Amino acid sequence: MEKLKSTIKKNSELNYSQEFEISQLHADKNYVEFQRKKLKEIMPNASMEDIDRQIANVIARNNSVDLIVAGIYKHFDINIDNDDVKAFAERIKNNVLNDKNGNLSNDTMKKMVEDDKTLQDIATSTLKRNLLFNELAALWDIRITDDDVKKSLDNYYQKTNSPIRDILNDKNKFESIRQIMLNERISIELLNRFKVKFNFPKQPDKKNN
Repeated sequence: MEKLKSTIKKNSELNYSQEFEISQLHADKNYVEFQRKKLKEIMPNASMEDIDRQIANVIARNNSVDLIVAGIYKHFDINIDNDDVKAFAERIKNNVLNDKNGNLSNDTMKKMVEDDKTLQDIATSTLKRNLLFNELAALWDIRITDDDVKKSLDNYYQKTNSPIRDILNDKNKFESIRQIMLNERISIELLNRFKVKFNFPKQPDKKNN
């Protein structure tokens, strides 16, 4: 990750016995449709039931990671620098608006980044999470090497035939891919280290209505 003015420091030990509970799943409707579209492209022969099941798994996973992250922020002192937020905001906006193939964004995301307040909120949240995940990577000795990034890009090229040369030749884009891969590794580690319990309210018996 590039040198930032923002800082993070662990102020207390993480409690790995802490249990998190989810009573309701949250997902943006446009995000769900975006995922459904991408899954249909990847698995054209899959049934609607299989696609819906995969989407439900993604939503449950994202909700679980978000809950854990929110719960462990208290163990860290984080200082967010305004210049870093501006830089993140500009990068996010450029990535979304220049995503011609719809690989990373949709119309809703494009509208969101065109609103300055929303874009600032997204940039701040992204910066804060990146700081946390990089700190956890150091704490848990998790690394993404240059070779890891190159192999991932090569696999992406083999599957999609989409060009990757611009990413390989652009340090910022290359580092963005490394951060995405690191965030994914840390997300998996969070789910392995902390317990998440799903406790959904029972649905009323329709026969009694």
